[in-house]
Amino acid sequence: PLNNNYIYGEYLLPDDWRKRDFKNGGDNILISISGSYSMSEESYRKLNEYGFFEGFAADNGLEDGYALTDFFIDNFNIRHSIMNYKTLNYDLIGNIKSHFPTFEELQNLNLNDEICSKSYLCLNGFFEIDDSIEIVEIKFGKINNNKINLFCKARFELDNVFGEIIIEEELPFFLWFKISGDKDEFVGLNAEERFKEIENCIECVYDLNKYDLTKTITNKETLRCEIVLRNKITTANTV
Repeated sequence: PLNNNYIYGEYLLPDDWRKRDFKNGGDNILISISGSYSMSEESYRKLNEYGFFEGFAADNGLEDGYALTDFFIDNFNIRHSIMNYKTLNYDLIGNIKSHFPTFEELQNLNLNDEICSKSYLCLNGFFEIDDSIEIVEIKFGKINNNKINLFCKARFELDNVFGEIIIEEELPFFLWFKISGDKDEFVGLNAEERFKEIENCIECVYDLNKYDLTKTITNKETLRCEIVLRNKITTANTV
């Protein structure tokens, strides 16, 4: 099972974002799942017999017989576009039809093989199988308030031992736009001006009237500014 997880669309503003043709693939949002997962001690010990945690146990100085039950999701990215190096734009792949999709566009969508094959899942602790995890199915279900159902199936192999990873959870979702605070970007802009810059960017791809915005300065020294967008709760998105 997953613990305290969420799915989000993330966009880090470049200094030249105004020069990017968002309508024609000048950039896109990254769809990711973050959080942790757990297993029983029995499952850990059984998998450990097959050598699944050898690298992780050695790197963390774990003694033989010690059983872990909680791990992080290192990386779970749903890739819906690829860089076209001739045009320097992003070309959409699969059946997500927007570079900046809303979660309503993902609702009840079964992602096709092209997206699944380009997406990536990396689980903390399973160093030995990171490169062999093959995502075979990703399916979104209904939206309930600011949560969406997610089903994911992946397969893996280690030393001729084959297994499946299945994720089936209702996850909170949000959109996440931010300015990194890099000293060479957005030079001279104070926090208020940076938030306005983020809002102007968001308005190029989303309707601000449909979202509740939460503004945060996550680093006061570098003025790293972030805006999180969550759907305004209406009858239409609680069904």
